Amino acid sequence: MTWDDSRPTAVDLYYDPVVDEHVGGSLGIIAPAWYFAPQRPEVAKSGWDALAAMSGVAGDGPVRGLDQPPMAATLL
Repeated sequence: MTWDDSRPTAVDLYYDPVVDEHVGGSLGIIAPAWYFAPQRPEVAKSGWDALAAMSGVAGDGPVRGLDQPPMAATLL
């Protein structure tokens, strides 16, 4: 997990120690948000904030991704 001050900003979905490769990044924090919510709500909130900003839910503009079933399901 990558932190910026006290806010989590990214989660590795996979790490390969042989080649020192991290896979996941900032989008990786969205997928496990549901699992973090009960015990680490600040991590879940960062995941939601990232998704809300990316999809337009947090702004005044149009919501993006409702025409894509995977994104619509994630937003729900």
